[in-house]
Amino acid sequence: MHLRPELLRYRDRPPTVVAPPELIDKVMDDPSRPVRYFKCYRVSSWLEETVVSLFLHFAIVGSTLYVERTSCALLPIKAEYHLIDRLTNQPLPGETGRLLGLTLKDVPASLLRAPGEFVRRWQRRRQEERSDYILQARIHEDLPIDYGARDSIRELAAADSYHNYFQELDAFRHLQAIETRVLAGIDGFLEQHGIDTGEFRARVTYIQNQGVIAHDITNSTVVGGPGAGIFTNSEHAHLAALLRALQDALAADGDQLGGTREDVAEHVAAVERELDTKQQPGRHGVVRTLLKGIAEDAKAVTSIVNAANALLTALHPHLQA
Repeated sequence: MHLRPELLRYRDRPPTVVAPPELIDKVMDDPSRPVRYFKCYRVSSWLEETVVSLFLHFAIVGSTLYVERTSCALLPIKAEYHLIDRLTNQPLPGETGRLLGLTLKDVPASLLRAPGEFVRRWQRRRQEERSDYILQARIHEDLPIDYGARDSIRELAAADSYHNYFQELDAFRHLQAIETRVLAGIDGFLEQHGIDTGEFRARVTYIQNQGVIAHDITNSTVVGGPGAGIFTNSEHAHLAALLRALQDALAADGDQLGGTREDVAEHVAAVERELDTKQQPGRHGVVRTLLKGIAEDAKAVTSIVNAANALLTALHPHLQA
C-alpha cells in the first residue's frame, strides 16, 4: 500500500508514532486515499482481561454520508498464562512435587516432538528469509505491500473463548452502550444541520447490527450495510450512490488487490452496465453473481468487500432465487 511519507518515511521500518494535527486534518478531509482516519472508542474490564473497541470512519460520497463501524472484542488471556498469578512466594505443601510431576510428564513428549519442531522452525526461517527478500524487492521498486503485523502479541496470547458468561455479557453490553451513544451523536449532528432524521431513527435497530451506514443528506434516506436491506425514497439514486462507493473503494484501495485488480475492475464495470440497462437489475442473477465474485476476489480488502456487500444487500429484496 502507498502511504503518506510523513506517516511512513521508511517502508521497512515502524511508522510515525505521533502525527501533527495539520496532517491528521488533511487525512480526514480526503477519505478517498489509502490512509484513512478512524476514531477509536475502547472500554476494558475484568482487570483489562476483556477489551472492546469500536472504530468509526466517516466520508461523504456524493450526497451520501458514509459511516463505517467496526467492532472488535479482545478475549481474555489464556488460563495457563495465569498460573504464576496463583503461586505463593513459598511453595505450599505438595506443590513442589505436583509441579515437578507436570514437568516430567511433558519431557518425553517434548523430546519426541523436538526433531519435527526443529525442521518446522528451519523451514519457517527459510520462508521468512524468502519473504523478506521479496518484500525488500517490492519496496525498492515502490510496489504495493502488506504492511504491519497480522496479530499483536496480546492477540496471540488470547484464549479461544471467554472464561465465564459474565465476561461475554459485559463485552456485549459495553459495545451496545458505545454504539447507542454513537448513533445518538450522528442523529443529533444531522438534526443540528437541518437534515430530517425521521427515517434514520426509525431504522436504528437495523443499523446497529451492521458495519456500514449510508445516509443520503439530500433527501434523508437511510441505507443499511450487509443484512439490513435498503430503505429508500428513490431506489435508483441510492443504488447509484452505493455503486459510486464501490468504485471509489476500488480506486482508493485497488492496488492492494495485486493481480486480481483487473478482474475486479471488470466485474464492477459489468455491474454498472447491468444497473444502467436493466429496469429492475436486482431480478437478474448475473448482478448477484458479479457482486459475490467481487467480494470473494477482494476478500483481503475490507473497504471493497463492504461496498460490494452493501450494494448486494440493497438489491436483495428484488433478487429471485
